[in-house]
Amino acid sequence: MNIRSLGRWTVAAVGLSAVGLAPMLFNPAPAAVVARRAASADDAGFSDWRGVSSCTSSACHNQAGEGNFKGREYAKWIGKDPHNKAYQILFDERSVRIQQNLNRSEPGDKQLSASCNILCLRCHVAPEAEKVVDASPVWFSDGVGCESCHGAAGKWLTAHVQYGWKEKSLSEKKNDGFTNTKDLAVRAKTCMDCHVGGDRADVNHDLYAAGHPPLQWEYSSFLERYRPYQHWSEADDRRRHPAYEAESWAVGQAISARAALHLLDTRAEEVANDREHKPWPEFAEYACSSCHHDLKQQRPPALGHKAGSPAWSPFVDLTTLLPEHPSLATLNELRQTMEGRSPDSHQVSQMAKSLVKEYDEWLRRSRPETDFGPDALRERLELLSGPEGEKIAKGGWDDARQLALALSAHYRSLNAVDPDPRLGGAVRGLEGLLRLPPQWDTPPRYDPEAIVNVLRDIDNRLKNR
Repeated sequence: MNIRSLGRWTVAAVGLSAVGLAPMLFNPAPAAVVARRAASADDAGFSDWRGVSSCTSSACHNQAGEGNFKGREYAKWIGKDPHNKAYQILFDERSVRIQQNLNRSEPGDKQLSASCNILCLRCHVAPEAEKVVDASPVWFSDGVGCESCHGAAGKWLTAHVQYGWKEKSLSEKKNDGFTNTKDLAVRAKTCMDCHVGGDRADVNHDLYAAGHPPLQWEYSSFLERYRPYQHWSEADDRRRHPAYEAESWAVGQAISARAALHLLDTRAEEVANDREHKPWPEFAEYACSSCHHDLKQQRPPALGHKAGSPAWSPFVDLTTLLPEHPSLATLNELRQTMEGRSPDSHQVSQMAKSLVKEYDEWLRRSRPETDFGPDALRERLELLSGPEGEKIAKGGWDDARQLALALSAHYRSLNAVDPDPRLGGAVRGLEGLLRLPPQWDTPPRYDPEAIVNVLRDIDNRLKNR
């Protein structure tokens, strides 16, 4: 830091102390990670960010005490949430190795560190991150902080603690940049930008090949795994959504499918406009286990897939089980195109665009009308464990894993109102069969018949209570 910068920060410290933002200075990030976030004319609002330090006052979100109550959000995030280390992890051994692998194809003047690679920063900080400049008051070392999920606070930071904030409509708050994460669909969309991908955030096969773990995402299961870290009330979630897990699954299926299709459209459109500079098809679109498995095992082709063709996008496979699901005709046509030889990028882009609109329409029309009562939950469990579920399980490990997560979500919601320990044991047994060995991202072997046998056991338990 030069003398001019030091003087500027000394003056700023006095003002920050007065408003409870002193932790930003007195608990600075390690020297290796004090790169600032972006603020440029075309940064999509990144200059409106204020950083997690704007939430650290003991009168706001950093209250003393134990437990998970309103006012302790920052304390819970900084103490337990792995998102707060999202930027720092770019300095660990695995990240360094991934970046070294990526650098092998780049000339010396273009080689980067993971902490400066925009491909990494878009998810390990925010999709808006583009440049590193001194003008921004926000540090990359915040990781995936408050504004990564709740929106850039420049227009609502002061307003949200003033009288009248609660009376503002959701649209008014949205216009100020505030994200309504209480809505399951909005919350899911916020997660999908990085955990599936979007316009800017894109984990492609180059990153996978370099060593990045695959994005094996399912919304309801990740929310379940996140419970020990979450800084909001579980009771409030359950009050708004009595069948919280099952509703999360349904919303998550539609949102993740929409995100995957939008990303496919983006990739296909880039190829259509500049075929020489973009690989096509992008291998990250396909199920990893289609190619990565034990070559000694004699495996029949997965049901519904041609021998020698990788299975396309597990993100859309279970949306066919949604009530009033989007068009199967277009979805099947897109699948056949993507699993064929040299898929036409123009055609793929058009079909993906059409399906994105259909998922948007499903979320608008069908989601509010979906029944999540006990009878409906049992009916869906029977659908998942019956012939339809067996067919999905025979599609491969990725499909079977998604199926097991769907069963688990619906069972947890049913168990909240009508406990059935026998059913729970069978569902957990299915999850155990699909658990990956240590240090594996995809299974060396997959036995669909073993999965089908467990599904039939679950189906019998449902029908013979």
